[in-house]
Amino acid sequence: MNRRVGIGMMAAVAAMALTGCGGPVYIYRYRLTIEVDTPQGLKSGSSVIETTVQDDSKAWWGPIEGRLVRSRNKGEAVFVDLGQGRNVVALMGRETAGVDGPILRSLVPTLLGIREVEGLRTVPERKGQSAVPYHLLPTFVTFSDPNEPKSVRIVRPDEFETVFGPGVRFRRAWVEITSDSVTRQIQKQLPEVLRLLREDDKVMQIKRLGDPFRVNSGHLSQGF
Repeated sequence: MNRRVGIGMMAAVAAMALTGCGGPVYIYRYRLTIEVDTPQGLKSGSSVIETTVQDDSKAWWGPIEGRLVRSRNKGEAVFVDLGQGRNVVALMGRETAGVDGPILRSLVPTLLGIREVEGLRTVPERKGQSAVPYHLLPTFVTFSDPNEPKSVRIVRPDEFETVFGPGVRFRRAWVEITSDSVTRQIQKQLPEVLRLLREDDKVMQIKRLGDPFRVNSGHLSQGF
């Protein structure tokens, strides 16, 4: 692999297929932006997330059960400062459980109507903004105490005014393909929460059916 291609991979300016002992690997980046209306005006936040997809479904080597399509994210949650000490965070997860599953990792292909893995080659050619529909929105939470993970509360898009006060309403979420660097702002916006959650990661957590939602460090930052 020459230097020019190597630089292209690191920059992830385009989705690309790499050959080797495994199947092709596609890498692309997108900016997720969250907008909220408030009495003081529009508030917004965004983060750049990198998705890597490896397609081993047609690989000639290894057992059949290992020939899968795998994907992973590198990025962070979106923090929106609403003013007056209020915040809303779009986690790297979906639904009330904050699940980081295939639906979240395939957000961009779903929005762009890409049905086959090979179609990821076309991602860099896509321009403009794509609105995120309600059923694909990330999990929204707020921290009443930005230094305490246990102060977290899930906030549905239709609950913003109830939780944050009159005139505060979720406006929209949208994505846009980009070549910008993956952002790393959440460690500055919620440093103590992230530190404490990473400490919790060192202790095995047992989650039982029916347990209340519990935020973890992967909801705020992944892949670093």
